[in-house]
Amino acid sequence: MNSDPYAEFKKYHSAQKYAGKPKSYSIDENKIFKQFYYPRFDSTDFNTILEKQIQQFKNETKDEGIYTLDYKSNELWNQYDQVQFTLHHYSMEKKLLETRVISLCFDRKSKQLVKLEDILRSDYMSALTAIVQQKKITDIDWQDFQLTQSGITFYRKGKELFTFPYTGNERFMKLQNGHVKGLAPNDLPKRPEKKKIDPNKPMIALTFDDGPNPLSTPRILDTLKKYHATGTFFMLGSRAIQNPNLIRRMVSEGHELGNHSNTHANMLKLTDRQIKDEFYVTQDAIYAASGEEATVFRPPYGASNEHISQILNRRNILWTIDSLDWKSRNAEAIKKEVLPFVKDGSIILMHGIYGTSADALAQMMPVLAEQGYQFVSVSDLLQYRPNSQK
Repeated sequence: MNSDPYAEFKKYHSAQKYAGKPKSYSIDENKIFKQFYYPRFDSTDFNTILEKQIQQFKNETKDEGIYTLDYKSNELWNQYDQVQFTLHHYSMEKKLLETRVISLCFDRKSKQLVKLEDILRSDYMSALTAIVQQKKITDIDWQDFQLTQSGITFYRKGKELFTFPYTGNERFMKLQNGHVKGLAPNDLPKRPEKKKIDPNKPMIALTFDDGPNPLSTPRILDTLKKYHATGTFFMLGSRAIQNPNLIRRMVSEGHELGNHSNTHANMLKLTDRQIKDEFYVTQDAIYAASGEEATVFRPPYGASNEHISQILNRRNILWTIDSLDWKSRNAEAIKKEVLPFVKDGSIILMHGIYGTSADALAQMMPVLAEQGYQFVSVSDLLQYRPNSQK
């Protein structure tokens, strides 16, 4: 009686399979042997994802040899199902040729796979990069991770590299629940559906610097709401901290959030560390108020250069029309600086801290609306009119 040449590859190992029901697939033909073990879950959506992954494994294992697929699985907080697949490829002489590891984390609530950008805020990958550099880790796949009770554990080919703890890293966390704390409020403001934009009609961007201000910003918001307009608010961190409810209102009324530094410092006179502090204090203040990141940046005084853009990984948003409202503090003077020069693609600079600016806006809006302008965020303007700012 001939012994089974693949017996050692067919063994099922129950260790660390804490979630899902085991399934298997085996084939032996044309000098290719495959023994796959994989789980199925209660979620139809996750099972569909897993089936696609298994089919991909099948499609990728067509060279001569022996292939084994095993997995580890667990469940976390009654919300996440996690699977870590390990695929081995051996020669017919049973020499290990290649190992691949793929980690999947499924969120039962969203019915989607969880990516690292769902867990950490977008600007804070630098925290992980610093750890990797300190530990002299190379060749890391940032999507090869699993959530644990205490942190995010990263792997390389199944070997644990390090764990990024939740505790002490709250400012970095986008994921928030009863187990993980972050900066965002529990009652997040709801952003409305985005207004439709006709790219064939003229459009302008209304931008407001230096706020929020408890007296003038509400008046500006009232006027924008009256004309179904979207504005972009470039805020100072020092004022964002003091006026979180105004930021929440901006979100709930569909406006764009922008960063204008913390203390209105001239970035050209700061060290790299000071530049980052000015920027990230403001990012944190806006996020703590709204659960949203400021997506655009305007340097104070328009003072910047390519080096600062690279440090902050942001394009500098400037303007094409300066209302000089900070200088005149007079509604009539502001109108004279703006209305004669408005054209399709204009980016208008105003300030959100002066009552006279709010007065001028209320008087200009009916004129601009009558001229057929769409009032859009500066990001949308630059999407449809990319030459507005070169």
